[in-house]
Amino acid sequence: AYHDQGKWDLAIASYQEAINLDPQDLEVRLNLGCALQAKGQLAAAKEVFGEVINLDPDFACARCKMGALLYGEGNLDQAAWQLKKALRLDHNCPEGHHALGLVLFGKGKLHFALAELRQAVRIDPAHLEAGCDLGFVLQAAGELDAAATEYRKVLLYHPEQLEAKIGLASLLVQRKDYDTALRAYQEIVALAPEHPDALLGLGRLYELSDKPTAALEAYQEAIRVAPGFGEAHLAAGWLYHNNQDISSALRAFEQACLLLPQEAAAYLGHGFALLQCKRFGEAQMAFEHSLGLLPESTEAQFGLAMALAAQGGAATKAIIAFRKVLEVAPDNAIAHLSLGSLLIASGEAKLAIAELETATRLAPQLAVTHFKLSLALLLQGSFHKALLSAFRGIRRLRLR
Repeated sequence: AYHDQGKWDLAIASYQEAINLDPQDLEVRLNLGCALQAKGQLAAAKEVFGEVINLDPDFACARCKMGALLYGEGNLDQAAWQLKKALRLDHNCPEGHHALGLVLFGKGKLHFALAELRQAVRIDPAHLEAGCDLGFVLQAAGELDAAATEYRKVLLYHPEQLEAKIGLASLLVQRKDYDTALRAYQEIVALAPEHPDALLGLGRLYELSDKPTAALEAYQEAIRVAPGFGEAHLAAGWLYHNNQDISSALRAFEQACLLLPQEAAAYLGHGFALLQCKRFGEAQMAFEHSLGLLPESTEAQFGLAMALAAQGGAATKAIIAFRKVLEVAPDNAIAHLSLGSLLIASGEAKLAIAELETATRLAPQLAVTHFKLSLALLLQGSFHKALLSAFRGIRRLRLR
């Protein structure tokens, strides 16, 4: 009864007294583990589930609970082993199929994850968590119509289920129906003003609607409600960065890196904020970390090149980094300009001219490209061309 009411301390005390009276009652031990897990005492819950499994290795539900707990810890391999064992013992356990589906999704096995989640919903159509997660995985797979169907099924059984409502609203965003999505998120926040995911979604819609002040208020409210909500810190960081509030951006990105250690975008944003604070060595490390998580990130490669170039003594590495950027993004005018500047400093005026001519073609409005090209031409002895390029730069300055 205490467990059902969420009175975890009283529930735990009652379970422990029951175990003292009957140490062989494994159901009570299992419930104790669940109460400890609900209270957030995960190490103690894990120990209790382990005791139950040791006493009865064929207790499917205990293995299922252990697998779900291991999934929450990020231990996907051990979680998968426990859940598969549980489902061999009891194939009709919806919680087991649900948890295994999440594990397989975390391992990138999308097809198998969908099969497990569908099985969970087939066994228990009213299993709201499995239904919502099935919708989410279908959405991640790009099957938007199927995802919408699953979210609506959940709402048939649980009309006030917020996760399904948020899922449907996020589908509208994917379909670029921003006005309808904004109204949907506003309705959700009106129903649940302290739901962090809803506040995050609302903030993103305000950003898309070019309402940065309202967006920032939504992100800040999400952080107030859930201080450990890394995605909200990350979204706020980029918004601060875009509005040139670099000190606030730096704090937000630092929190995002702590809370989302596997999120490349958090280190990317942190790197750019550090660049603007002229903390170039730290910026280099942030961009390298981002590339370690997402090696194909052109933005992180560009940031790394900028950080290396700013440190002076790493010109060769910076040149290599800029060339890697241009292999993927040949129209990046700033990369051509920066590479040209480095080549001038390295005494490679002829190579610099080629890069700077490209920069002036891609971004003729930037006076600095014309002045840098003038310098390179001057070093090559092309005085007339250098003078013309300098005049173009002066004209650009006057136009400003």
